[in-house]
Amino acid sequence: MELDEEIAETGADGARAVVVEFDSTVMDGGRLLFETAAKLLQKEAGIELTRRMEARWLLNRPAQAGFSALLQGEKGASGGAQLAQTFLEEYATAADKAAPAAATAEFKAFLKALAAKGVKAAVVSRCNPDALRAAFADFPADGLSVLPDENTVYGNLKRDGWLRVCRKCSLRAPLSLAITGSGFGVRGAIQAGMSALAMPNAETEWQDFTGASADIKAFDESAVREALAALHLA
Repeated sequence: MELDEEIAETGADGARAVVVEFDSTVMDGGRLLFETAAKLLQKEAGIELTRRMEARWLLNRPAQAGFSALLQGEKGASGGAQLAQTFLEEYATAADKAAPAAATAEFKAFLKALAAKGVKAAVVSRCNPDALRAAFADFPADGLSVLPDENTVYGNLKRDGWLRVCRKCSLRAPLSLAITGSGFGVRGAIQAGMSALAMPNAETEWQDFTGASADIKAFDESAVREALAALHLA
């Protein structure tokens, strides 16, 4: 299937929408990724993970490929597949604990301000979606979708991940805005035909955010204005 056909088939809904990569924006997912991987590598392989090693071997790669490359490159060892599976499970467990509390009043106010302008919202996280849905119990069911992040990449959603979310929510990718804390996430969203807002943090500020409509620092009134402008509703 050609790229433009695949994007065009993401959904029939003509509504504008935001898709928030929760773990890299609302939650401190970059730190959680690193700490989970570092603890596991120290325990299972005796490797002291550094940020440089993370960027070289793991970031934006399928977890299995990344951990296999890291083990081979750093120790000449195998076993990356099992290590990757354990990592994904342990990160999801850690996210389950961190995500509900991360859904702050400020973030909810941001979503409600957009909803008042007719903008739908989808929140994507690797935590258990039921736990996160409870934090948004006061939102109308048809105005907010909470979805599991099903990708197995060490890091952020790629093109296929953004498109999958749009399909599941019946959203048209060209009418949807991705909000991500990673330059890799911005690239994937643009490749999916979406616009993007970037929310760099201490772990990702070195990445290339080229193509983002704007950078935001918090889910405040300024972020609402930038989101509406990116969606051509301002």
